[in-house]
Amino acid sequence: MYKTMPDIDKQVLEQYPYIKNYVKLLEKALIGDSENITTLEELDTYYIGYSGYKTIEEMIKEDGDYFQKDYNKYKEKIESNYNITFKEVDYSDEHTSEMLKSLHDGENFIVEEND
Repeated sequence: MYKTMPDIDKQVLEQYPYIKNYVKLLEKALIGDSENITTLEELDTYYIGYSGYKTIEEMIKEDGDYFQKDYNKYKEKIESNYNITFKEVDYSDEHTSEMLKSLHDGENFIVEEND
Protein backbone atom coordinates (compact mmCIF):
# COMPACT_ATOMS: atom_id res chain seq x y z
CA MET A 1 0.00 0.00 0.00
CA TYR A 2 1.28 3.44 -0.75
CA LYS A 3 -0.05 6.95 -0.47
CA THR A 4 -1.03 8.60 -3.70
CA MET A 5 1.87 10.62 -5.03
CA PRO A 6 1.19 14.34 -4.83
CA ASP A 7 1.42 16.50 -7.91
CA ILE A 8 4.88 17.99 -8.08
CA ASP A 9 5.04 21.74 -8.46
CA LYS A 10 6.03 22.86 -11.98
CA GLN A 11 8.80 25.08 -10.61
CA VAL A 12 10.32 22.15 -8.68
CA LEU A 13 10.21 19.98 -11.82
CA GLU A 14 11.93 22.69 -13.82
CA GLN A 15 14.66 22.91 -11.20
CA TYR A 16 14.94 19.12 -10.71
CA PRO A 17 13.61 17.44 -13.88
CA TYR A 18 14.98 14.02 -12.88
CA ILE A 19 12.38 13.79 -10.08
CA LYS A 20 9.74 12.94 -12.69
CA ASN A 21 11.79 9.91 -13.74
CA TYR A 22 12.17 8.74 -10.14
CA VAL A 23 8.41 8.86 -9.64
CA LYS A 24 7.85 6.84 -12.84
CA LEU A 25 10.50 4.32 -11.81
CA LEU A 26 9.00 3.94 -8.34
CA GLU A 27 5.50 3.40 -9.74
CA LYS A 28 6.84 0.83 -12.21
CA ALA A 29 8.61 -1.02 -9.39
CA LEU A 30 5.55 -0.91 -7.15
CA ILE A 31 2.92 -1.74 -9.70
CA GLY A 32 4.60 -3.38 -12.68
CA ASP A 33 2.19 -6.00 -13.97
CA SER A 34 0.30 -6.17 -10.67
CA GLU A 35 -3.24 -5.28 -9.75
CA ASN A 36 -3.40 -1.64 -8.58
CA ILE A 37 -6.52 -0.60 -6.69
CA THR A 38 -7.38 3.04 -6.05
CA THR A 39 -11.17 3.02 -5.45
CA LEU A 40 -13.64 1.05 -3.36
CA GLU A 41 -15.32 -0.14 -6.56
CA GLU A 42 -12.01 -1.60 -7.77
CA LEU A 43 -11.51 -3.26 -4.38
CA ASP A 44 -14.95 -4.86 -4.56
CA THR A 45 -14.32 -6.03 -8.12
CA TYR A 46 -10.95 -7.49 -7.12
CA TYR A 47 -12.40 -9.53 -4.25
CA ILE A 48 -15.54 -10.61 -6.08
CA GLY A 49 -13.46 -11.68 -9.08
CA TYR A 50 -11.54 -14.18 -6.97
CA SER A 51 -14.45 -15.47 -4.94
CA GLY A 52 -17.28 -16.38 -7.28
CA TYR A 53 -19.74 -14.46 -5.11
CA LYS A 54 -21.92 -11.72 -6.61
CA THR A 55 -21.54 -9.10 -3.86
CA ILE A 56 -19.19 -8.19 -1.03
CA GLU A 57 -22.04 -8.63 1.43
CA GLU A 58 -22.60 -12.21 0.23
CA MET A 59 -18.90 -12.91 0.53
CA ILE A 60 -18.73 -11.54 4.08
CA LYS A 61 -21.79 -13.57 5.07
CA GLU A 62 -20.29 -16.80 3.71
CA ASP A 63 -16.61 -16.31 4.59
CA GLY A 64 -17.10 -14.52 7.91
CA ASP A 65 -14.78 -12.56 10.13
CA TYR A 66 -11.48 -13.28 8.38
CA PHE A 67 -12.62 -11.81 5.09
CA GLN A 68 -14.39 -8.86 6.69
CA LYS A 69 -11.29 -7.92 8.72
CA ASP A 70 -9.08 -8.16 5.63
CA TYR A 71 -11.52 -6.25 3.40
CA ASN A 72 -12.10 -3.51 6.00
CA LYS A 73 -8.34 -2.97 6.38
CA TYR A 74 -7.98 -2.26 2.66
CA LYS A 75 -11.18 -0.23 2.54
CA GLU A 76 -9.87 2.00 5.32
CA LYS A 77 -6.58 2.52 3.49
CA ILE A 78 -8.31 3.51 0.24
CA GLU A 79 -10.47 5.96 2.19
CA SER A 80 -7.21 7.40 3.61
CA ASN A 81 -5.81 8.07 0.11
CA TYR A 82 -3.70 4.94 -0.28
CA ASN A 83 -3.32 2.82 -3.39
CA ILE A 84 -3.38 -0.93 -2.86
CA THR A 85 -1.13 -3.12 -4.97
CA PHE A 86 -1.30 -6.89 -4.77
CA LYS A 87 2.12 -7.84 -6.06
CA GLU A 88 3.38 -11.38 -6.25
CA VAL A 89 7.12 -11.62 -5.65
CA ASP A 90 8.80 -14.97 -6.13
CA TYR A 91 10.83 -16.26 -3.18
CA SER A 92 13.92 -16.32 -5.39
CA ASP A 93 13.51 -12.63 -6.31
CA GLU A 94 15.49 -11.23 -3.40
CA HIS A 95 16.17 -7.91 -5.14
CA THR A 96 12.49 -6.94 -5.50
CA SER A 97 11.65 -8.28 -2.07
CA GLU A 98 14.42 -6.26 -0.41
CA MET A 99 13.56 -3.13 -2.39
CA LEU A 100 9.93 -3.30 -1.30
CA LYS A 101 10.89 -3.96 2.32
CA SER A 102 13.26 -0.96 2.26
CA LEU A 103 10.39 1.28 1.14
CA HIS A 104 8.24 0.22 4.09
CA ASP A 105 8.01 3.10 6.54
CA GLY A 106 4.61 2.21 8.02
CA GLU A 107 3.10 5.49 6.92
CA ASN A 108 3.70 6.30 3.25
CA PHE A 109 4.57 2.76 2.17
CA ILE A 110 3.18 -0.32 3.87
CA VAL A 111 4.50 -3.66 2.73
CA GLU A 112 2.86 -6.83 3.99
CA GLU A 113 3.80 -10.41 3.32
CA ASN A 114 1.09 -12.96 2.70
CA ASP A 115 1.49 -16.69 2.73
